Amino acid sequence: MIPTTEEIVDVIQQYPKIMDTLELRIRNMNEEYLNLNQSIYRYAAYRSAVYGSVGYSGTTNSDLSDVLKNKDHQEQEYCEELKKTIIDLAQKIDNVRRLHLCYMVLPYTYHELLRRLYQEKVAWGKLAETLDISISTLSRRRERAFTMMRAAYGSSLSYTEILHLQKMQKGITWDQLMQDFVHKKFEEEKQER
Repeated sequence: MIPTTEEIVDVIQQYPKIMDTLELRIRNMNEEYLNLNQSIYRYAAYRSAVYGSVGYSGTTNSDLSDVLKNKDHQEQEYCEELKKTIIDLAQKIDNVRRLHLCYMVLPYTYHELLRRLYQEKVAWGKLAETLDISISTLSRRRERAFTMMRAAYGSSLSYTEILHLQKMQKGITWDQLMQDFVHKKFEEEKQER
């Protein structure tokens, strides 16, 4: 999925905070998952100790067994949901890292433009004046930077290959990546019609 402008700006402005929040959520969910697994294990051990391998058919213990089985079933379902959420969060962390890497390896002029706009929060007018360009040119450069980030993010390049985009390693350049991105987008739009 191609990142939106808002997602790109959030990653530029708040990368460390986003990562800390996601990592804390994963740690907490992992802890909860481990505690639930221990609870399920304790139930199995308790059931085995009380009922043994033969079982017990008394009414009081049978009612207790039904309650414990129901609780065990609910905990197992919750465990599965926790696993799915942990996997989703790990994927989100990977996506945020990849997007931030795409920002970090932008050519200097584009990186600096985005850094000054979104990290230093320099006003558009002041930045345009400092760079001695019009606001419309500034806007076009910003959009080009976002497109470059989206192209690198959506590509099949590995993290290492993205790191070396500017060095023309393996014959990959920003221009080629952008051409591939535009071509791919054109083909997708063509198929949708």
